[in-house]
Amino acid sequence: MDDIAFEFCSPDIYTYIDGHSSSEEVCPGAGLTVTSRITPAGYFTTPVYLWEYRKDTLASTPWLSIPAGLGITGINSPTLTVPEGLLAELETWQFRLMVIESGNLSAGQRQCYTPSNPVTIKVLDMPEIRVPKDVLCKGETLILTAHDLRTPTQRGYEEFLFTGNYIIPWPSGPQPKNQILIQPDVTSEYIVEGPPIMACMQTGSPGFVPGKIVLLYMWTNRLSSISDRTISYVMAHR
Repeated sequence: MDDIAFEFCSPDIYTYIDGHSSSEEVCPGAGLTVTSRITPAGYFTTPVYLWEYRKDTLASTPWLSIPAGLGITGINSPTLTVPEGLLAELETWQFRLMVIESGNLSAGQRQCYTPSNPVTIKVLDMPEIRVPKDVLCKGETLILTAHDLRTPTQRGYEEFLFTGNYIIPWPSGPQPKNQILIQPDVTSEYIVEGPPIMACMQTGSPGFVPGKIVLLYMWTNRLSSISDRTISYVMAHR
């Protein structure tokens, strides 16, 4: 008599952020969806879905069921919706989908859950203008630097858009993506915009403090986040 061995073949479960990748950098407060796909499509007759999360990427960090208090919807469906306002600056979130056949769940065989690949969401800091000093003499030039610029080792923005008056041409060589040169004649305000992959929502309120950099977050559209770091210069005549 021949011995016959049976081997369990689990399905492949794929998850994607907004339907297109498993890892994204997003703005603070961004709303997004995590979608799923099961291969082969008809593997489960009556699937039961359960999304899990953790707030870092360490393998030793346990996966947790998503509590209702977070405001995340679709916890027991193929599509998870993360609401605007939940993701905070510099956090890292991971989500994965667990799927089981309804009959196995009712039989108490929770170990039969099949996990998906995890998706990783890294939340950026808001773009910021930094200046070497708060007071500028009339006609003096100054370099404004936006942070953070994305590098191989640092999360951030790939480019920046500055708006304001008295921006002058870069003196020589290639202009850095995160710097401009200004030469104002009057007290001036400058705004930096950093377009990441995902959008930002409004998370702050206007406020201007002379001689200081203040935060003013504004909603724009799905593909662009704006953070106003308004710089008020007290002009001194020589």
